[in-house]
Amino acid sequence: MLQGPSRHALELFNRKVEKLAALSFAQIMRAGYSFKTVTDKLGSRVLESQLPPVEATDAFVLTLRFFLQDNEPTSFRNLAAIYGTLADTDPSRVAFEAHRRNLNSVLDSPVPFPDGSVPTLRDYLYVTVYGEAAHSSPVQRQRYLQWHSHPVTGINAYKNFCLALSFVFDYAEKVAVVTQRLLAG
Repeated sequence: MLQGPSRHALELFNRKVEKLAALSFAQIMRAGYSFKTVTDKLGSRVLESQLPPVEATDAFVLTLRFFLQDNEPTSFRNLAAIYGTLADTDPSRVAFEAHRRNLNSVLDSPVPFPDGSVPTLRDYLYVTVYGEAAHSSPVQRQRYLQWHSHPVTGINAYKNFCLALSFVFDYAEKVAVVTQRLLAG
């Protein structure tokens, strides 16, 4: 049975997942979103999207950063260290590691960008989190500004960022179930 700081970190992780689930970003993404380019009556190409508003995304990222920053006990990397203390065959560890492998596989998937480059979903996540939403990395900021220099590429980058966030949130929810079972055990 986990005790002390490890138990506290897992309990805090689950509370943060519950908080994320209650935010409008999660509700909008669960309901489904759309993104398309259409031609209006005057022949102009316009973007139609039903993505979460930027304010909803910003609120989501402020809590999600607890899972991304290694200075937080709830970061995915720190959770991996906690689960790594369990026996190799422990069902909680096996489930956690399987979910983590799946998320990493998804985040490392290439998603072509309109300029011909092929960033991964992880790139979309990090460029927006570290270049705009929660931190200030000059390199990520430059890439963020480049991606958002035109409405079409900007909405494309935002769509893929939201997609990456939804995959990370799905992973967090799966880990929360595993964590709850571990804490109850």
